[in-house]
Amino acid sequence: MDEEGNDELPPEFHPPEWLTGTIPRKAPYVPQMGDEVMYFRQGHGLYLQAVKKHDVYSINPDKGQPWHKNPQLREQELVKLVGIKYEIRPPRLCCLKLAHIDPETHKPTGESFSIKYHDMPDVIDFIVLKQNYDIAMKRKWKAGDRFRSMIDDAWWFGKIVSQQPFQEEYPDTPPNDGGSVTVDPNELKTLMYTPQPGEWGSCDRDTECDRIVKGMEILMEHSIAEMFLTPVDLNSFPSYAIVIEYPIDLSTIKSRLENRFYR
Repeated sequence: MDEEGNDELPPEFHPPEWLTGTIPRKAPYVPQMGDEVMYFRQGHGLYLQAVKKHDVYSINPDKGQPWHKNPQLREQELVKLVGIKYEIRPPRLCCLKLAHIDPETHKPTGESFSIKYHDMPDVIDFIVLKQNYDIAMKRKWKAGDRFRSMIDDAWWFGKIVSQQPFQEEYPDTPPNDGGSVTVDPNELKTLMYTPQPGEWGSCDRDTECDRIVKGMEILMEHSIAEMFLTPVDLNSFPSYAIVIEYPIDLSTIKSRLENRFYR
């Protein structure tokens, strides 16, 4: 309670920036329905280790670690995001249902698994868009190559010192040169997801987003939409962030459409 007797929202319940932003980023990964992604078991394991180390939230060994339920889960799996829910612990967690895709036929196998995660400092994404993964694999990295990796809005530079199969007892992390450079906004646009034919119906993404924005502008002029125009003031209504798993509003959706946030 503050001096005037009003409830204050604890900092840990504030919606995180990585889930409320309107500008597309390459990292951290923000899930969207229908995404085809590469899931990395090694990275997921490192994330869970960090959660335990810092006592961020409790993990159910059977449900929180999918390889316990499915011992055949490989080090990397091609999957499609077929379900998203959010959970307030805190922190605010993404609960994802990932359906296996046969890498040979590119068809669903009928099998799936679920995970929970959130953006966490010093933990690299273990879910990567398939499009970004394919681009990286075509580079055929080898020892001695210098690289740059985008984290948030900055480039981080490093050098590959060795390549070897991952072994659980020897997690390998390439060193970086200790510096970063801010990503130019125009360059960032060229590195974002490129929609494939048919993903936005018979139109391209630009045409369809512009059409939806015009419709939203008409909707937002009506009095019935007034309460949903802007983000809820959490200082005035702190309980909103404790009850609503995924806060959203019309202006945020409109900004995302204008910025081509949606893949």
